[in-house]
Amino acid sequence: MLRLLVTRSGGALREVTVSGILNDLTFSFLADHARSLQTLQIPRCNITDTIVEQVSSKLSAVTFMDLSYCCKISARSLSAIGESCKALVGFRRNMHPIDLKERWPQVEEAVAIATTMSKLKHLELAYNCIDTECVVEIINRCDRLEFLDVRGCWDVKLDQDWLEKRALMIKVLGPHVVDQFEGHSCSDSDSLFDYESLDDGLWDDDDDDEDDEDPVGGRLELRFYEGFGENYGNGWV
Repeated sequence: MLRLLVTRSGGALREVTVSGILNDLTFSFLADHARSLQTLQIPRCNITDTIVEQVSSKLSAVTFMDLSYCCKISARSLSAIGESCKALVGFRRNMHPIDLKERWPQVEEAVAIATTMSKLKHLELAYNCIDTECVVEIINRCDRLEFLDVRGCWDVKLDQDWLEKRALMIKVLGPHVVDQFEGHSCSDSDSLFDYESLDDGLWDDDDDDEDDEDPVGGRLELRFYEGFGENYGNGWV
């Protein structure tokens, strides 16, 4: 269905929101038809560093991108995207708190963002395995940043006085968040989660069986996921 609708767009596609179905082959196909694409939201997809490095130059018009919960990519992909997508002003790389214990530190990803995405205005890194130094580096290098989400990044300890002096224009959300995962760092050795206590509504996929297709006006949505667009929505799923 995605291939059919992308082909029918005739290269005029400006926004794609699709969750959980992209693999390397489909992502490459999408990039081949992305000359007008401005918003790309593909959370929970199984793309790899290799394909992102190969096709990122075809995504140069993208200004908003969401790669949340894409667990097979690393700093290599983020560097390739930052170097190719010079117009990028919004980037989302949230992770699930339930995966926190299984992930390696994401310091290299933070460095990639800081060094290649200097024009960012909106950045979401909820539940990433990063520390204070990573966030300070991002704030220092991304001097246009207006919003930074570090909820659940428990190793981040930002001094409020420093923020007020150094980052007057930035709204920082987190790292504190009230939930059952509160206070766990990436280095914790004990079990983090009581799976039986998870609220059934925490990962609400009730609407996943319904696809909402709307190719009119250059926009294609397979609505599994509520992402952000030009209005920089602050919510995350």
